[in-house]
Amino acid sequence: TYLVASEFYKTDRQIVISKDIINQPENFGRLTEGEVLEVKELIPMMLVESSNDAAFALTKPIGTEGFVGLMNLKAKELGLSNTYFYNPTGIDPEALEMPFDQINYSSALDIARLTKYLIFSQPEFLSIVSQKEYPLYQANGNVYRILRNTNELLQEMPGILGGKTGTTDRAGECLIVIMQGKNKETYLVSVVLNSKQRYADMKMLLNCVWNQ
Repeated sequence: TYLVASEFYKTDRQIVISKDIINQPENFGRLTEGEVLEVKELIPMMLVESSNDAAFALTKPIGTEGFVGLMNLKAKELGLSNTYFYNPTGIDPEALEMPFDQINYSSALDIARLTKYLIFSQPEFLSIVSQKEYPLYQANGNVYRILRNTNELLQEMPGILGGKTGTTDRAGECLIVIMQGKNKETYLVSVVLNSKQRYADMKMLLNCVWNQ
């Protein structure tokens, strides 16, 4: 969702928040109907706070069906052969009153490949997901809201640069973590899917890989 929005929208594009946006399940964005936000505000709401309403709002200028179509075209272009999208938020289909089998799917390898692409093609991505707190500013320069990152490992372990969380009933606890490699030109991308303790599992994985 971030990649398509970044490639097709200008950052100052305005989006009006409608009722169907704020009615998205698992609403962390605390958006209000009639509010007008720019793409550059909605993107960190989605990436830092995991706001489903912000993610859904980003589809509005194109239309949700067309936007998801672009997501699938991009996945095919990047060679993500085990990835397909039915919605822009990753929410389980039953929560959206969609057919049971219309569920977004991917693999750990595809997610790592996508993350690698984002790191090198969209530098803004890493700068956003690396921040424990992300301030949003009014036109006069005053902070009107501070976003708090859902990634509990951020700044807890040395070398962690950023990452992204995600959880649904069917997907379980999911987590991507980006670590600095042995030098500033390399990165270590680790992915945990369908976990019951994603932070503990990720720590174990990172320690094992790093020590090797």
